[in-house]
Amino acid sequence: MPYYNNAYGFPEYAPPQFGQSFPQAPKTYVYAFVKGVEGAKQYPVGAGQSVLLMDADSPIAYRKDANAMGQATIKCFRLQEISEQDAIKISTPETPAYATKEDFDSLNAKVSELLKKMGDK
Repeated sequence: MPYYNNAYGFPEYAPPQFGQSFPQAPKTYVYAFVKGVEGAKQYPVGAGQSVLLMDADSPIAYRKDANAMGQATIKCFRLQEISEQDAIKISTPETPAYATKEDFDSLNAKVSELLKKMGDK
């Protein structure tokens, strides 16, 4: 069936109303190999894209991000081999330390003591 229908004409197009934005393309992620930081600077990145660039000659990775306007920023990372145990330690979040009631009571006593000393002067 053709896109144009003689009986009804073209389908109507309704442009976005004021305050509505055009649908944004989903952010895409790509990786490629480059020659040094100059190669990373020259690598083309479309608006809203992030690219992981691996240096072909050294253990350096570059992340090049472009905002919706197409302005790009580059972050550089040094790649260093680590053991599997170190990777587990890094990727496993530590349990946060919590203060006990005794810790608060001890701190409160110290603050009270300091305030008394300041008041005596």
